[in-house]
Amino acid sequence: MIAIVGTTPAVLGMGALAAVILGAYDYTGGGLTGYKKNPEMDEFERKELLRKNRRRPIEETISELGEGRGMVQTIKYFAWLTCSL
Repeated sequence: MIAIVGTTPAVLGMGALAAVILGAYDYTGGGLTGYKKNPEMDEFERKELLRKNRRRPIEETISELGEGRGMVQTIKYFAWLTCSL
């Protein structure tokens, strides 16, 4: 094991390292694992809430991409898939 000598640069470096680690810990709210789940909420309800927040209506997606975009490749793929079965 390498002995850390108490020189001035080593002491300053270790102090800076400790300051960065403790600062990150404080910035994340005292936990490095993320947010805590609500113990009163059911897991199914939580996942449904996440799905509602993330899903976008198909009309919105089509209006952004355009109607014909990517449809030819999809149709060719499904035609190939059904013929190979």
